Amino acid sequence: MKGRMNRRVFTGSLIGAGAALATGSKLIRPVRAQDIDGWTQKVLAAAARDMSQTADALLIYPPESIDWQCVTSASLAFMAIARQFGSDDIMNNLSGVDDGCNNAVQIAIAEGGWDQYWALITAPLEGVEADFMANFDQIRSKIQSDTWINGTGPISGITGTQGYCEYAPWAGGFEDPFSDDFTRATVNGDPWYQSTSTPKLPRAPIELCCIIWMGWGTEDKCKAFARLKDATIALSTALMFTPLGADPDVKKVLVVLAAIYTIMTDFYCGKLT
Repeated sequence: MKGRMNRRVFTGSLIGAGAALATGSKLIRPVRAQDIDGWTQKVLAAAARDMSQTADALLIYPPESIDWQCVTSASLAFMAIARQFGSDDIMNNLSGVDDGCNNAVQIAIAEGGWDQYWALITAPLEGVEADFMANFDQIRSKIQSDTWINGTGPISGITGTQGYCEYAPWAGGFEDPFSDDFTRATVNGDPWYQSTSTPKLPRAPIELCCIIWMGWGTEDKCKAFARLKDATIALSTALMFTPLGADPDVKKVLVVLAAIYTIMTDFYCGKLT
């Protein structure tokens, strides 16, 4: 694997991702900000802070030095929150007017539903944990979920994935962004999510993210992260119709996650130096 990230490439990735997220659909009219419960706001603020730090770290350190449990946990928690705010239904409604949402909807239909879609789309997050975390097998939940991958869709078919997903890996913890320094120093971090009970949390298609992924070359991994980046951009369009759309932490998380996924796309494609 290559080492340090190229600052020029990263900056281009960040600008490109931000432009795509900011542009969205010309038909979108953002929803006015409304109340978001305290726990959700805490997770969003922590994700904005920690993922920004991760993006900064990727300017200096190679991917194997990054805390990928934090990235995966924050990403999956964010996806769950977005889905709880109705992003799946909104993408259904936007499928006729937004290309990104339409692509997501068509994949979801072919794969059997949104649960299958998000499991397959987010599989690179568990995959990168498997690549760079020696203890990945210990943080797997190893608990079978109720989400079945049919093996005949546009992602599962080409990757050879079929069978039940596991619940998401055990989450890492995060420090409360609203607490004081003393509390942060003396209290263990909150888990980003509960693997078996957080609503709408993407599952882990363990055959894909552990067995097939480990046998893949870099080109297939590159394509998988590109799909995740595109899904994040489509998700940003849908969230503009929810109370999350006007939240500054949400905007920051979307841009930074898209940039991180773009970096990893380029990393596996061998474009980084």
